[in-house]
Amino acid sequence: MMNRCTSKPCARRRSGFTLIELLVVIAIITVLAALLLPAARDARRRALLAFCSSNLHQIGVAMRMYVNDKEGMLPPLWHFPPPPGISYGFYQGLPRYPYSYWYHLVGFYAGDDQRKRGFGGIDLFSCPEVPSDHRGWGDINAYGYNYQFLTGGNPMVVSGTFRKLVNEEEIVKPNFTVSHCDAGYVSNEKYQSNPPEEWAPQSNNPGFGDLVFPGNTAWGGGYPGGSAPGQPVPMARHVGGLVDTLFFDGHVEALKASALIRPRRGDDDCLHDNN
Repeated sequence: MMNRCTSKPCARRRSGFTLIELLVVIAIITVLAALLLPAARDARRRALLAFCSSNLHQIGVAMRMYVNDKEGMLPPLWHFPPPPGISYGFYQGLPRYPYSYWYHLVGFYAGDDQRKRGFGGIDLFSCPEVPSDHRGWGDINAYGYNYQFLTGGNPMVVSGTFRKLVNEEEIVKPNFTVSHCDAGYVSNEKYQSNPPEEWAPQSNNPGFGDLVFPGNTAWGGGYPGGSAPGQPVPMARHVGGLVDTLFFDGHVEALKASALIRPRRGDDDCLHDNN
C-alpha cells in the first residue's frame, strides 16, 4: 500500500515558491530585460538604416534612368510648370503654384503611376526614421538633393527651359560626389554649440528636398558662421549618428555627419564637391 505524507513538514515541502525565490526570479528577469531591450532597439534601428539605404539605392537607379532619358542632363530641384504626365506638389502648399520637384521627376522612373497626383513623394522618398510630426508642407520627402553642386547652383527649370544644368559628364569624381542624403533643418542653438552628430532637428524634413553644404552659395556668410540653421543640411538621424548617403556613381554609404560637412569646397577629400 502506498504511503501518504500527511505531516505538516511534508505538506510544506509540497507548497509553491517562497517569496525570496520569486523575488530572485523577478530580479533576474529584470536584469535580462535591461540587457536585451537596448540591443533589440539597436537592432531595430539598424534595420531601419538598411531600409533607408535601400531607398537611396533605388533613388540612385531612378536617377540613372532619368539622366539616360534626358541625354545626360541632371534633374533640377524643381520644374515649373509640371511636365506633362509627371506628378507635382504645391509651393508652400499653394494650389496656384504647382511645381514638380526632383522627387516627382525621379519618382516617375520609380513607379509613380499618377494615382497620387499632388502627393509630396512616394514612400521611396520617406526615411523610416522621420517621425510624422517632422514632415512639413504635407510632403513626405526626407532626402536632400545636392542641387547646389550638381546643377550648377540653379534649382529651376521654367517653361521647359533648362538653365545651366550640369551634364553628368561634368561630374569627374562620381564616387566622391554626393547625390542625395538624409537631410533636415537644425536648431540654431544646437548648431552653434554641438558637433553635427548631436544637432537637434528643427525639422527632419528638408521641405523642397534640397541639401546645402559648406561652401555652397546658399550658405551666405561662410561656414560655420553662415546660414546653416536656415538651410537643410545632412541629418544624423540614424543609429550611431550616421547619415545615409547616395553618391553619384550609385553606391550608398552610412557616414558620420562630420565626415560630410567638414571638408571645404575644393578639398581633395571633399565629399560634396569634385573641383
